[in-house]
Amino acid sequence: MPDLMLDTDNPALLSSPPFAGCRVATYADLVTPAMLTEYLGRLIVIDRGRGDPTNTATVADIEPTLLTVAQGVAKIKQWNAEHRPFPTAYCDRNDWPAVDTALAGIAHHDWITTLDGTILPNGQRPAVVQAWGEAAIGFHADLSIVWDTTWHPIRPAVDWARVNQLASLGSQVVHVAQSLR
Repeated sequence: MPDLMLDTDNPALLSSPPFAGCRVATYADLVTPAMLTEYLGRLIVIDRGRGDPTNTATVADIEPTLLTVAQGVAKIKQWNAEHRPFPTAYCDRNDWPAVDTALAGIAHHDWITTLDGTILPNGQRPAVVQAWGEAAIGFHADLSIVWDTTWHPIRPAVDWARVNQLASLGSQVVHVAQSLR
């Protein structure tokens, strides 16, 4: 079943209601350690060539004014060598064939942008398609369909009440066991 992801260059929006429970993405140069904690398991970090201070990017933003194809390929190779999960090439559908050719034989995922509502660019189904922009969704973000839900899978939220309840039960069992000695 496909999923949704919202990305923005305004990280303050990530905690707004439309972003709740779904994958979220923003740029590496905007990510803080607090964001990594707050969006644990849902945050995808994009390297647009302006630095990655938290060293957590897994998406190379290959666009004419950002990373070149060669720079994006180099990052993906580096991330593979570092065993970062889900190294991904982000590019538009027109550049996708050239990017894929440059990445031939290199493990990676594709996040393709159309921004016109097209969800099967070039008749194909990449891991992710960014199909709608701010004008279509009504706020400063882009909306993507995640076809491959094994790509950056969302971890279920930790139910801390249940964890504490189980810890308490464990303590009670230990206490009873010790009293039986």
